[in-house]
Amino acid sequence: MKSIILFMIGASMLFGANIFVDKNTGLQWQDNKDAKTVQKSWSDAQKYCQDLSLGGHNDWRLPSYNEILSIVNYNKYNPAIKDGFKNVVSDCYWSSTPYSSGNSYAWHVDFKDDYAFGSHKSSKHYVRCVRGGQNK
Repeated sequence: MKSIILFMIGASMLFGANIFVDKNTGLQWQDNKDAKTVQKSWSDAQKYCQDLSLGGHNDWRLPSYNEILSIVNYNKYNPAIKDGFKNVVSDCYWSSTPYSSGNSYAWHVDFKDDYAFGSHKSSKHYVRCVRGGQNK
């Protein structure tokens, strides 16, 4: 019985190491090695998140513009992201929010210097999926 309990605790800690929980928003963020290696077009990024199974969860999605802005640390540079994330590239990450200037563009955030702007949906950017909260 002790072995089973210790295994379950160890497995929980292992799965938890791939997820960052934002205590301010309650959102859970993908923080495995894929978050610093996977680059996709906007539509492929959405599909990637929908298909992601991580930490025993399969309800991941591409974050909205407001959600991805919530993890920007405006007091940091290269990377400009909240403390606690382990797998980060100082580069552009997609949001699920279309850019207002046209249907062919969507918002992304550059975690090198905290800039957010629109990019053509066919461009390849990094993907960091989220779960929980509301997709606003």
